[in-house]
Amino acid sequence: MVKYPNAASDIKKVFLAKIIGVIGVPLAFIPGIGALLLMTCTVAATIFNVWGILEASKDHNGYQTALVFTVADLIFSIVDTFIDNNAISSVLSFAGNVMNIAVLYYICKSTGDLLRDVKNYGLANKGDHVWNVNKTCLIVMAVCLVVAFIPILNILAAFTTLVVLVVTIYASVVYLIYLYQSGQYLSLNTNF
Repeated sequence: MVKYPNAASDIKKVFLAKIIGVIGVPLAFIPGIGALLLMTCTVAATIFNVWGILEASKDHNGYQTALVFTVADLIFSIVDTFIDNNAISSVLSFAGNVMNIAVLYYICKSTGDLLRDVKNYGLANKGDHVWNVNKTCLIVMAVCLVVAFIPILNILAAFTTLVVLVVTIYASVVYLIYLYQSGQYLSLNTNF
C-alpha cells in the first residue's frame, strides 16, 4: 500500500496542470481559435491545479496553505482583469506573483517533508533548490521594479530583468521535473 496515496496521485495532477498551462501558450497563436484554446487550457490547468492541491492536503497540511494562496491568486487575477488602472494592475500582478511563490513554497516544502519521511533526501533537496531559486528571482525582480524608476540604473534593471527571466525559465523546468519525480516516487513508495 502506498504511504501517501493522495499526495502521490495529486502531485501528478499539479504537474499536469503546469503542462496544460505550458501547452496553452503556443496554442494561443493559432489564428481564429487561439484565444479560445488558451482560455480552455487555462481553465483546465486551474481545475487540475486546485483539485490536485485540495486532494494532496489529505496527506499534509502544508497543501491546505498552498490552496489558500492559490485561491487568493485566482481572486487577484480575476480582479486584475477588470482594472484599467496600470498602477493598480501592476500591484495586483505583483501580489499574484507573491501568491504564486507562496504556493510553490508550500508545495515544495510539503512534498519535501513527505519525501524526507520516505527517506528520499536527494529529491527533497531538489524541492528546496527550486524554492530558493524562485525566491531569489522574485526578490531580484522586486528590486528591479523599484530601481527601474531611477535614471541610469533603469538600464541595469532592464538587463538584470532579462537575466532573471532566463533563470526563472530554468527554475520552472526544474520545478516540473521535481513534481513529476516526486509524484512517481511517492506512488511507488509503500508502507512496508
